[in-house]
Amino acid sequence: MDTNCIISSEGFQTFEHPDDIPASWDDIAGGNIFLLRESLSVLHNTNPCQQKYHFNQLDKIIFVTYRLRINIFAFSERLNLNKTVTVVGVPLSVANKDYACKPENLDLLSRRLNSLGRLCIVLNGEEDLMLIKGYTLSEYVMDIRWNSMSDYIDALRSHYRYRVLKSLRKFELLQVEELKSNHDFSDELYAYYLEVFNKSQHKLEKLTIEFFRTYPSKIFVIYDNNHSIGFIQLKKQGDELVFMFCGFDHHKNLSRDLYFNLLLFIVRMGIDSQCKTIRFGQTTEESKAKIGAVERRKLLYIASNSKALRFLGRMMINA
Repeated sequence: MDTNCIISSEGFQTFEHPDDIPASWDDIAGGNIFLLRESLSVLHNTNPCQQKYHFNQLDKIIFVTYRLRINIFAFSERLNLNKTVTVVGVPLSVANKDYACKPENLDLLSRRLNSLGRLCIVLNGEEDLMLIKGYTLSEYVMDIRWNSMSDYIDALRSHYRYRVLKSLRKFELLQVEELKSNHDFSDELYAYYLEVFNKSQHKLEKLTIEFFRTYPSKIFVIYDNNHSIGFIQLKKQGDELVFMFCGFDHHKNLSRDLYFNLLLFIVRMGIDSQCKTIRFGQTTEESKAKIGAVERRKLLYIASNSKALRFLGRMMINA
């Protein structure tokens, strides 16, 4: 038996490292690229947060947990309570659901999550778990219905079209280049990521520079007179384009309308890549709505082996 694996009475194996997980894990993960072993291995090495990998091969259930000190209620817009908790998810601030399970086994998964300890938080869930739930930050998604960027602009309502064209004119003198190798991700670009992270109202884990240098993704750098002023990181997931992270010089944001132009660049990339959907992630709702992305509600779940904590959680965040 693998000494790095613990087997529970319910048939769940718990692994300490993604390299020890059986290959059949990826079959259950399916199209969720952030749950694949390759992705988990990079995160395990570049963003260690006491991750554990839970696998029930017979019932085809997988999920990841990690430990993090967070404001538990920041994502339900209620109270302020900072505590180190077990989070069901990967330590990567994307809006994907971080568990996979057949519908008929969701009750088993819910019982397993309740058994993990005093307090367990499931972020970005869907309407499927039998746990205490409340709404968390919404995701913003765009279905692509255009053959070109000009078609997209023409389809906008007049006041949004005016806003987009005005913004694009500020971007005309800038240059965008894809990094030939993510290993070239510089200290300056990382500093731009930290600028965005430190200004965020909803912080989770802070990623290391090694994450950007090693995670399989596309990174585009924005230059002004041959000097980098920002970047954007994208990942293709089947016929979806996922906006992961960005960073930029906030002093240039107003004059170049940088963040809004980064969003428009993602739209262009999605159209040019013939994707069906763009997932813009959470936060900055107003800007994403202005470019035509629509809200998709996400859920936060609380699991606990304590009846008292489950009662308090139900009173505080019940949707």
